[in-house]
Amino acid sequence: MNKRYSIFIFTFLLILLLVGCQELDDTTLQSDAEGTSGEKVISVAQTYDIENLDPAIINSVTDGQVAWNLYDSLLFRHIETGELTGGLAKEYEVSDDGLLYTFQLHEGVQFHKGYGEMTAEDVKFTLERIIDPETKARNRQFLEPIKEIRTPDKYTVEIELKRIDPMLLDNLAQYWTGIISKKAVEEKGEKFNQDPIGTGPFVFEKWKPQTATMLVKNEDWYRGEVKVDKVRFVPIPEPSTMYLSFENGDIDIIQVSDPQRLAQYEDSEKFEIKREPGYIVRFIGINAEIEPFNDPNIRKAILYGFNRKALLENSLKNLSVPAVGPIPPNVEGYEKDVTAYPYNPEKAKELLAEAGYPDGFTTKMAIPNIDRFITPATVFQANMKEIGVNFELEIMETSTYLEKVREGAFPLFSHSKGQTAVPDLVLNSLFHSDNHAPGDNLTMYSNEDVDQWLEELGTVTDQEKRTSLLSNIQKQIAEDVPYLFIDHEEYIFATSQRVKGFIATPQRSLQLYTVEISN
Repeated sequence: MNKRYSIFIFTFLLILLLVGCQELDDTTLQSDAEGTSGEKVISVAQTYDIENLDPAIINSVTDGQVAWNLYDSLLFRHIETGELTGGLAKEYEVSDDGLLYTFQLHEGVQFHKGYGEMTAEDVKFTLERIIDPETKARNRQFLEPIKEIRTPDKYTVEIELKRIDPMLLDNLAQYWTGIISKKAVEEKGEKFNQDPIGTGPFVFEKWKPQTATMLVKNEDWYRGEVKVDKVRFVPIPEPSTMYLSFENGDIDIIQVSDPQRLAQYEDSEKFEIKREPGYIVRFIGINAEIEPFNDPNIRKAILYGFNRKALLENSLKNLSVPAVGPIPPNVEGYEKDVTAYPYNPEKAKELLAEAGYPDGFTTKMAIPNIDRFITPATVFQANMKEIGVNFELEIMETSTYLEKVREGAFPLFSHSKGQTAVPDLVLNSLFHSDNHAPGDNLTMYSNEDVDQWLEELGTVTDQEKRTSLLSNIQKQIAEDVPYLFIDHEEYIFATSQRVKGFIATPQRSLQLYTVEISN
């Protein structure tokens, strides 16, 4: 056999092998979804595909929704009551000066796929990895108060702080502080985000881009029995396709943001609706570094020109509550007594004229290709045209949109920001000048007083003082208008009738350990 012929045969066999593997993957994903093997499989729609599943560097809602099911953290926020309780740490103590936290771990908790017992060394490794600048963890700054992490024995973790941190316990109950296997990270390196190893209720099985991410149940989950065998997360960015897939029975759980679809599902015995006021704010960002938006009067004109009331009542059918600032009413420190900008197009035109734009101007605005943002942006566009501010809406794929916005490519943009029950994290992310883009301060907002109040907030546990600082921050932001805050959405999910036990959370976390399937 000559050399050229051998190469041809080898290449042909390799192609057959690859095609065969691809078909196996596709078939497996499809048959799993249909439950033909008798397994209990649940399918959940997501607005876009996952990018990585390393909890330290996750940067999207969809990745976070999957991660909540893969990892356990030291502490656990009850999915139904919101109560903060023990997680991988069965108990903890805090020193009298508030600077030393001692956690006692559950014994015998096993990592997925045979990576052994979770120990204090894994906890130390996980948290120090987030703090390490080399990891480029998005939430690194929120563990910055940690001075040292010690492991006196296999099941004890001591966290010593540089200063009092009122956010520490809440941060240790998030998916991004989910405990990972030190052995797995050292073994897999950068590929850990494609084959993550945690201790959570579900185990990562496989991911086929733009098709599905498949998880299987953790038979040994330390919190108890998981009731479904597999979970299939399916990216469906086009809303009408998602609704059709749900109505046809291909998908079991979707998030609903279309008022007409919601009314249809509420009237049907085939579906159930679960809803929860979200820890979230939907907004239009105004980049203060791009002319003419560096003029506060221009930003205020934008707010006066926007008819929020009509949007919420007529287009969104009151599926959310109006926002006066970044913090929703169900989160600590909500301040409603701030400067308001009620709809007043004549006032908006006066401010534009005072700023040197009596005839208005033309600008640019971008939004992700998600219906939750398209409807508000379309109404906003029409409102702005009435006061002489004209632009074309650039509707983009989500990851491209975020990349462009972080580059400062658009003076106007719109998306939302989820948060927790404690507001420090979201306020620091959006408003501290240390977090200018490529951080989450995408409007490039700077105010020395706000920076100082935020830093003080991170050191105060006295509730009266915290309330005062939170009030100051929100009132100043309302004066400076780096954002047009639209509303706080209610998270509304529709489930097929066979799904039981699904709980909507204020964090839109899609935790599925309570879910079971009825025949």
